[in-house]
Amino acid sequence: MSRHSGARPAEPGGGQSWRQEADEAQAKGQLDRAEAIYQAAITSLPTDPEPCNQLGILAVRRKQWTRAEGLFREAVRRDGEFARGWANLGNVLLEQDELGEAGSAFQQALAIDPDLAPAHRGLAALAKRRGDTGQMARELKTADRITRRRLVGSVIGFGQVPVERRTPGPRARAPLPLWVWLVGIGVVLMIILSVRRG
Repeated sequence: MSRHSGARPAEPGGGQSWRQEADEAQAKGQLDRAEAIYQAAITSLPTDPEPCNQLGILAVRRKQWTRAEGLFREAVRRDGEFARGWANLGNVLLEQDELGEAGSAFQQALAIDPDLAPAHRGLAALAKRRGDTGQMARELKTADRITRRRLVGSVIGFGQVPVERRTPGPRARAPLPLWVWLVGIGVVLMIILSVRRG
């Protein structure tokens, strides 16, 4: 996980974080406005990788591969433990046919976070490009297993999905009451038994 606290640059507009404001601009199709917000955050938060990462994602959306690569490289320069940044860099490098570097970026992401499903999907795409269908299948299976585990865990309360907070304050999720855990366990057991009978 990233070490950054989520401090935000001062912005006009009444207290929203730079991320919320940029997300809203993108949702409205105001990409130039979102870009300006990300640029201001990059300047105001010189050690936080997230503004670079978000602007890189916007550059990918615009198919500006070289620009996106530079932004993702800056994100991982700011924080070498920023797994999502490494995975995003790998995807951009893969798009530019830099297969060796892409593989290294995906491996770096997984060294930091072995359960980062997008990095496993990136390795699957890389294996497909190289014609290694066995490796592709293994990576896709791993990514799907991670995604299912996180989804099921978040639904029944086990293994709550860690969320990188970019804004200060306590976590919004309170511990679940015992009855919710028991109902969740019962549902999972019923599903397992029905599949076995199946």
